[in-house]
Amino acid sequence: AAEKSKQPRLKQAVSNQLKSASRDRQVQILKSLVVDNATARLIEPASHDQTDTASLAAAQLLIDGKDNSWQDVLHKKEDKQSLRLAEAISSAGNATPVLTRLIDNTDLDSPIRVAFAKGLARTPAGAKRILEIAQAGTLPGEARFTVGSMLRSHKDEAIKSKAIELFPAPKTKSAVPLPPLAELLKRNGDVAKGKEVYKPTGICAKCHQLGTEGKNVGPSLSEIG
Repeated sequence: AAEKSKQPRLKQAVSNQLKSASRDRQVQILKSLVVDNATARLIEPASHDQTDTASLAAAQLLIDGKDNSWQDVLHKKEDKQSLRLAEAISSAGNATPVLTRLIDNTDLDSPIRVAFAKGLARTPAGAKRILEIAQAGTLPGEARFTVGSMLRSHKDEAIKSKAIELFPAPKTKSAVPLPPLAELLKRNGDVAKGKEVYKPTGICAKCHQLGTEGKNVGPSLSEIG
């Protein structure tokens, strides 16, 4: 009886600790103790504004847990929290099995499926799944450029060869293929030319936001330069 009387007080103490603790500490507590509504409590640190060690640790606990109710958050339409959660899940370890299941869900917003595609492309098994999806024609169009760039330089020759076939490198106006994305990122940019390509010349604004302009379909371009 004495032990039972202590339980409510212990639960309240843990709850108070979670409210005042840093995100890192919250995740440690949720990992170490059996806490009511642990899955719901993990969603907040996992979907933080910036993917960091705390969000990745929280995402890993969600993936490893038996309660999959966190996946309901992913179904929210045009929702920043759902996209941040998807990005954390995609970057966590051992995510390939869950990403393989979720990427085929066409009820999810395109940016979320794009995040899953990028996560899959980071592992050999996931890369093979991406190639299968692309072959079947069900890979989100917005994912093709980023995923293609990742897989065309893959260390596995079979994956690389298939990626070159399925994701031909974009060509410049002179019909010369663009260098790999990793090489492009090393070059210096031109803000004025970038603005011209973003909206008047190119079609970037149809899928990407730059500040308050454009559509929130693909990743935001607001902080890339």
